[in-house]
Amino acid sequence: VGDGSGLIGVASTDNIVTGTAATFNTYPVDINAGMTIAGVSSFSGAISGTTADFSGNVTVGGVLTYEDVKNVDSVGLGTFREGIFIPDNKKLELGNAAGSGDLQLYHDTSNSYIRDNGTGNLIIQGSNITLENPAGANFLHGDNGGATILYFNGSNKFYTTSTGAHVNGTLSGASQVGIQSGGVQIGAGITQLNFIGT
Repeated sequence: VGDGSGLIGVASTDNIVTGTAATFNTYPVDINAGMTIAGVSSFSGAISGTTADFSGNVTVGGVLTYEDVKNVDSVGLGTFREGIFIPDNKKLELGNAAGSGDLQLYHDTSNSYIRDNGTGNLIIQGSNITLENPAGANFLHGDNGGATILYFNGSNKFYTTSTGAHVNGTLSGASQVGIQSGGVQIGAGITQLNFIGT
């Protein structure tokens, strides 16, 4: 009777109903048959469990660590602060459907691939585009509205101009090479042409 403050030795009770918050200061609470929470609950310690189903929103203010996640379905923006790692032979796919993406980026155990697997063209756009080797030496460079340059071991060998193209070095071709300029033609059996300067 009374406020219940004198209760001791309560070994088994089917239902405990309280109008105020229940505080367990010393011992953990073991729940073996499930727990239903209708309102907002706050937990200051650790919570351990095997399964949990949430029909509403879940907010995590700290770090959420999880393993063995098969599918993540997000309608908002995902932020990955430490980057994204994809193992060998696993693909980053864009467009179409999983397993047959129109654009695929992946690495097998030997090579890296950017594969256009859909219809249309693979278009790479940029104000200036440069292809380099891992050491930073140029293979190819294209300027927006300007020259496209081809390199050999980082050295400029061929570039386009508004009127044609320039070769820095030696131009080797087939058994016959013809050059027409101002009514002068050179040809018939030439196997190599040397260009000096620009």
